[in-house]
Amino acid sequence: MDERFPKPVRPILECYQQLVETRLAGLVEALYLHGSIALGAFNTRLSDVDFVAVGGRRPDEQEIEQLRVAHQLVRQKHPQPKLAGIYLSWEDLGRRPGEIAPCPCYDGSALNPQGFFELNPVTWWILKKRSITP
Repeated sequence: MDERFPKPVRPILECYQQLVETRLAGLVEALYLHGSIALGAFNTRLSDVDFVAVGGRRPDEQEIEQLRVAHQLVRQKHPQPKLAGIYLSWEDLGRRPGEIAPCPCYDGSALNPQGFFELNPVTWWILKKRSITP
C-alpha cells in the first residue's frame, strides 16, 4: 500500500476494499482519498478517512443495504479512524452541488441513502489536485 497512507489507515482500507469487492463486485471502480490524508494533515485521534467511491452508476437499494453492512463490519473491526465518504457515478464528478442528485453518503457511523455529504467545490479541488488512491 502507498506509503502516503498513515499506518493506522491501511488495515481499514484493506478491510473496506475486500468487503466491497466481495459483496458488491464491480460497483466501485475507483476509490479516491481526500481530506486530511491527501493534504498531509492526518491526525490519528481526530481525522476521518475521507473518500469518494466512483463507479459506472449509482448503487441501487439492494447495493445500498450491502454497503451499509460493509461499513458496519469495517467499523466493528476498526472503530478508529472512521471512514467517511460518498458514492458517485463518473458523470457526477466535478459537477456543481446543485447539479448533482442526492447520493449515498457514509458519515462515519451511518449510511444515508440520499444525502449531500462532502459535495462541494473543495472536495472537487482536492480530488483533482491532491487525491490519492489505495
